[in-house]
Amino acid sequence: LQEDSQQVQEDIDLYKHLSAISRDDFKKDEEKYQKAIETYEASLSGLRMNYRDLDKRNQHLTTQNNQMEHHLDMLNTRHQAMNDMVRNDTRILFAGLRCALKDMNIEL
Repeated sequence: LQEDSQQVQEDIDLYKHLSAISRDDFKKDEEKYQKAIETYEASLSGLRMNYRDLDKRNQHLTTQNNQMEHHLDMLNTRHQAMNDMVRNDTRILFAGLRCALKDMNIEL
């Protein structure tokens, strides 16, 4: 009976020892995972900040691009109007020149 009692006590002690090791390992793993989570959260926070900065920059560049397109459209309209005026003035000029040359009896 004493041997059985001693064996039971050793089994209880072994169980307590293994439980303590298991708790320590669990705590170590939990701390390790918590550190990993904190690292990932910090990285995610940095990525969110980068995304916001890039999104703001993209919005700014999109606005600038739209403004440039508007200015180019305006310049193109002006350029087209000036080309039309030059063509018209050239026609009038050559018509006048032809008339003047004709009056001087010179034919082209």
